[in-house]
Amino acid sequence: MTKLILAATAAVLIAAPALAETAPVGQDAPSQAVSTRNVDFMRRAEVKRFYAKLRGAAEAVCNTGSAVDASCQRQVMAEAVKTMDKPLLTALYDAQGDSSRAFAGNDQ
Repeated sequence: MTKLILAATAAVLIAAPALAETAPVGQDAPSQAVSTRNVDFMRRAEVKRFYAKLRGAAEAVCNTGSAVDASCQRQVMAEAVKTMDKPLLTALYDAQGDSSRAFAGNDQ
């Protein structure tokens, strides 16, 4: 898995690894690719840098032109972190405080 594709349409998110079988992303949905290439998910510093890129991508796909839709951004982050299923990434996400609103189902 070398990229994570994020797309949001009206606060509904599709987040999936580029190589996995998923529902096709609509052409009208904004999208942002975040590369996982050369990210060692066992190293906290690398996970933090990746998380910052992931957060920036979530902000980009949830930007309505006048403001960033916070609910959409939380949902994008939750789904992306859940899809990635990396313990350090999940722990960092949980520590950010958004996890209780939109992230459930990853028992790590």
